[in-house]
Amino acid sequence: MKSIRVRNLRSFNNTSEQPFINIKPITIFVGKNSCGKSSLLRTFPLLRQSVEANTSGPFLWYGDYVDYGAFSEAINKNTTEESIFFDYKFDLAIYNKNSFIRRESQTRPVELSIEVIEKNKRTIAKSIKIKFNNTDISIDYSTRNIYIDDVKLLSQIYIYSPSNAIIPEISIEDFDNDNLHDFERTTFSNSILNEDDEGDEDDELLIYLSEIEDTYRSNSAISRDITLKIANILFNTIEKPTLKYDDFENSIVSSLSLLDPAEIKKILSSTFQLNRELTDSEINEIHRLCCINYLPLLIESINSYLNQFTKSIKYVAPLRATAERFYRFQDLRVEEIDHTGSNLAMLLRNLHLAEMKRFQEWSQKNFGFYVSVPETNSLHYEIKVTIDNETQNISDMGFGFSQILPIVTTLWLETSSPRLRRRRTSLTFVLEQPELHLHPEYQAILARVFASVALNYNNTIRKVNIIFETHSKTMIDAIGDFIEENNCPSLAAIYIFNKEDKITNVIESKFDEDGDLVNWPIGFFSGR
Repeated sequence: MKSIRVRNLRSFNNTSEQPFINIKPITIFVGKNSCGKSSLLRTFPLLRQSVEANTSGPFLWYGDYVDYGAFSEAINKNTTEESIFFDYKFDLAIYNKNSFIRRESQTRPVELSIEVIEKNKRTIAKSIKIKFNNTDISIDYSTRNIYIDDVKLLSQIYIYSPSNAIIPEISIEDFDNDNLHDFERTTFSNSILNEDDEGDEDDELLIYLSEIEDTYRSNSAISRDITLKIANILFNTIEKPTLKYDDFENSIVSSLSLLDPAEIKKILSSTFQLNRELTDSEINEIHRLCCINYLPLLIESINSYLNQFTKSIKYVAPLRATAERFYRFQDLRVEEIDHTGSNLAMLLRNLHLAEMKRFQEWSQKNFGFYVSVPETNSLHYEIKVTIDNETQNISDMGFGFSQILPIVTTLWLETSSPRLRRRRTSLTFVLEQPELHLHPEYQAILARVFASVALNYNNTIRKVNIIFETHSKTMIDAIGDFIEENNCPSLAAIYIFNKEDKITNVIESKFDEDGDLVNWPIGFFSGR
């Protein structure tokens, strides 16, 4: 995910001036209380809980991770608009039938805007807008109209919402006589006049339509009208066209897909015998037509991307579970710490001896302490913390240890655990107020660990992004010092949230090569 934006959610208004939040390896939200930081930050776990649950709409406002209440509670109450918008920018790799290997060069930039409304107390998708391959595509789900570069295309489409998907997907409806072109109607009409049994001709027509429908469905194409426009462009360039139209149409639908202009030109040249080279204007027009014709594949790919992205989100809430003196044994397998850290003890207990040793070495090196879960003959066990060669039960160590340990363990588990580090998927850590109950020294240490983890993965296949909300000047200064020492000013970005007249404004700040903040308001932390 490269950038996110929300409009008309809580205190965010709906204007084009609302900036996108560009996601860096380290992205920091700062600002006064109740100015919109958490509202935006929690859209990440909102995505995850919406995909993981079997919802009836695109977003689940109240779920396992966050609670926005309901649509009526989430919408900006200071406007008369009835929609909430979620905007995303990301790179999309589409695996289609013309590509046998998913190459990095196949990724395309995508801009997606999802508009949701409330109807009968249910959240539904009203429309989506997609910018893909320099083409603007939009779907109005309420009218079933599709627009390409603001030109309306009336299409017989079927809308459905698959499970674990954010946006509704589309498919062609069953083919019938309305899907016939004029010359086909004439052909079948003349044929009927020469038939003794009209029923035989009806069967022939049904078979003809069924074969066409199968071709379109198997190739994720949506519109015969669009394909006819492509055919009209190609027809005059083909050397001695001898194919029947239905064979010609099948060749077009089966060979083309969501390709860029250069790929389209290559495919058409190898598929058809052309008597001249297609012009740039013709290729660009075919490219635009392909974007709309293979729209089901595009939407399916976007949903697949969002599904994979949400799985990468590791959310830690601001109010984390307090430590207990003893924990009851449970034969449960735990692969991930939940957002409150309530299953931390169980996860630690499930670590193999070698994993626990690695975790202890890592936490000792980075934080100066380590945890252990000693063997016991009873039905209960305890978490012990060792610091300065002194070992105590975690409940005797102060509240700060129980609050930092879920964060520390999550970082190690997802980035350094032998079980998980072999995964090639990227990670997005989303943390609210990680500094709670921590002494400034540990705040600085935690910030430097964030920066170190993000930098180490910045140039690898498995990207790591850490997004957190903080009120800690110490953490920001520590990241600035890290950037100066490692000469990596592009590692981090800071977004300053401010509310004026009940509307949230966001200003981007950043670090320079010396680790100093650029575009930073004077006296921000002092309140002057």
